[in-house]
Amino acid sequence: MGIGKGRKAMLAEIDDLDRKILAMLQENSRVPFTQIAKELDVPDTTIHFRVKKLLENQVIRQFTIVVSAEKLGYSACALIRINIGGHIIPDISVQRTKEISEKLKKMNQVRFLATGDHGTSLYAVILGRSKQELEKLLSELQSNPDVQDLNVWDLQKLLKGEEIISPIPP
Repeated sequence: MGIGKGRKAMLAEIDDLDRKILAMLQENSRVPFTQIAKELDVPDTTIHFRVKKLLENQVIRQFTIVVSAEKLGYSACALIRINIGGHIIPDISVQRTKEISEKLKKMNQVRFLATGDHGTSLYAVILGRSKQELEKLLSELQSNPDVQDLNVWDLQKLLKGEEIISPIPP
C-alpha cells in the first residue's frame, strides 16, 4: 500500500491493549476512559496513560466527529480520477498536478484526495448538494487545459467509510 510512501515514519510500538483502546475510541471517541477501563478490566489510570502515549506518538492524531452528509443536504457524491498531462516535459505534469491538488484541498466539497500513477493522477471523493452542483464542479475541472482525462463514478449508497466523506457544515 502506498500510504505514507516516501516518508521515513517510525512505527509506534503498540500492544493488544492499545489496539482494543483504539478500536473503542474509533467506534466512539466520546466514550469515557472509565468505561473503557471497565470493559477491558484494567485501571482507568492505565487507559489515561495509554491514550496519552498514543497521542504523544501520534498514533492518535485527533478526536473528531462524523457528520451526516445527507442530513446537511448533500445528495450527490462521486468518485473521480483526474489525469493531468500532455506536457512535453513530464515534470511539468507533476507540478500541474500538485497545483490542482492544492486548489482541490481547499474546497469543502472535496472530502478525499490522493495522488497516484507517477504523480500525475488525482483521486477524489466529491460531494454536491445536487447533481447539478456536482456536474458544474466537474465541468470546471474538465475545462482546465492541464486536465487530460476526467473519469467520474456516481456513488449511490455508502456502505462503509462515512468518516471519509463527513462534510464540514456550510
